[in-house]
Amino acid sequence: MTDKNQALLALSLLITPFALPSSPPQDISFTSASENAPTKSSHRAAARRMRYELETAPKLEPRGIYVGELQEKWTFPSDHLPIGMTFQGVHFASWNVLDAAYMDWVIEKNSQGLSRSLIADEHVYIEDSQLTVRDRHVVDLVLEMISHPTHPRSVLSLQECSKPFLEELGSRLPGHFAVISHHGDAVLVDKRCFAVVDAKEVVGVFRDAPYRTFQDITLERLSDGQKLRVLNAHLPGDPTKPARFEFTHYLAQTFDSSVATIAMGDMNFDELKMSEALTQAFLIHPPFSLYSPYCTDISPYVFKSKAIDHFLVYSPDQSPVTLNAPNEVMSNLSSMVSLLEGLLQEDLVDPIADFAQKNCLNEGTLEKIRDYVYLKLQDEYLRQIFEKIKGLYPDAKMPSFHGDIGPHISIIRHDEWKGSPIQTISELGMRYIFNPVRIDVVETAHKRLWVLVVELSPELAAVRGEYAVGDMPHGHEFHVTLAQESL
Repeated sequence: MTDKNQALLALSLLITPFALPSSPPQDISFTSASENAPTKSSHRAAARRMRYELETAPKLEPRGIYVGELQEKWTFPSDHLPIGMTFQGVHFASWNVLDAAYMDWVIEKNSQGLSRSLIADEHVYIEDSQLTVRDRHVVDLVLEMISHPTHPRSVLSLQECSKPFLEELGSRLPGHFAVISHHGDAVLVDKRCFAVVDAKEVVGVFRDAPYRTFQDITLERLSDGQKLRVLNAHLPGDPTKPARFEFTHYLAQTFDSSVATIAMGDMNFDELKMSEALTQAFLIHPPFSLYSPYCTDISPYVFKSKAIDHFLVYSPDQSPVTLNAPNEVMSNLSSMVSLLEGLLQEDLVDPIADFAQKNCLNEGTLEKIRDYVYLKLQDEYLRQIFEKIKGLYPDAKMPSFHGDIGPHISIIRHDEWKGSPIQTISELGMRYIFNPVRIDVVETAHKRLWVLVVELSPELAAVRGEYAVGDMPHGHEFHVTLAQESL
């Protein structure tokens, strides 16, 4: 991406953080003067505006940090982490499960710094079969996802599925699940929720990788007869090739504004590159929203984490999407996400979280500003914990809060109400407790933030459940921002 396009993309992402960025198409031709072509004056004004935008727009960087060779720290059976979301009351997941045929990239070439990880430890063939211990472990985790206690998956897209893996999975899946597979890609569908209307393998889209296909499946919801289109894609990953543009061009060519559509999978390009591809494909503001919950993979030989597993969602009725927290997708997934996003720092987490547990008043008052509901904490709560962070990180500053509301926990955001926002709720002014869990260190393009992740009391969680869609605000864990540092 050129510096010019990157700056425009950065500006539009800042303006509409949950929508895809708009940028002008690459091929623009002006009409003649007789057809109301732009005047020289308007050209100069546009040029001035462009220069200003390029000079002032921040340079966005894709998610991810340098993680080095994780080796034994990687206690997960694939080099990709699964992602999950909830849409129209249905829980979806996508996961590249890692075909054993590509194991030399992990073990012999050590391309991702995982040659001594659990992946390598479990790459052991079972008796005389082509099934490995790792394959069976992956099947165990897929079964866990479809029977998750709070977010059981009804639709799962899987990539890099070997034939032995699919056979093992098919033999162990509950009878109410259908498996639709094509050349290493598979979609699992709960037949209690959906009927499969059409399932096709799309070929010939990728000019430089004609062997690579993807799935385009139409489902029908049994409860109301509504159609849902699901695409399961594993894009060719060569950054010099046009695969991302070819895929999004297919989305534009086959777009049906009357049908909810979800494209998901290992797309091999980060969130900014996929946003750019969507914008070019649709020319105007794309109808799809792009969701990249967290980093899921490690760049070969660079050892930097990256987010390349995405959901691309179009909803005719603008139904909200709730991203699922890692442990809502799979138990113990949070620790793997933490490794890739640098959220946990062992020298910081235990002392401060433990201090908050033992020395601070972990309660607040429920308050509301316009359509935003939050748990207001005492300023002293923030000050006590901030001093502990400041002792370890002298450059840390007190956080700034919009509207001067001070330290707080977001409970219901303005776009999460069930139906229309309620002007007043009976719980306002009541005090609720919460339980400090851990400190996360999060880096944005310009800041490093220290946040205290908390667990709400059942009473406070019930308040959100009564009025809001989804279990957590925008799919993020409940937290208190404690400190910040400019980067």
